[in-house]
Amino acid sequence: MLVKKIAAKVPLPPDIKLEAIARGLQIIGIFMCIVGNVPLERCACMRMLGPQLVKEQIKRYVEDLLEETKRDLKGVR
Repeated sequence: MLVKKIAAKVPLPPDIKLEAIARGLQIIGIFMCIVGNVPLERCACMRMLGPQLVKEQIKRYVEDLLEETKRDLKGVR
């Protein structure tokens, strides 16, 4: 609901997705925490990103391990 209210007041293209607006607000929230010297573990916007970041990092780590395994099996270093 908050995103819709802000979207109504901020001039944005009519075809922009609410998800994009929400991500923008999240980025602003993280920036405000950084500027306000709020520890990132206490920043609500950063905590919302936490599970997604961890998931992406694990995915990248597993992909890297698979690539290294392929190179090892081919005897390429």
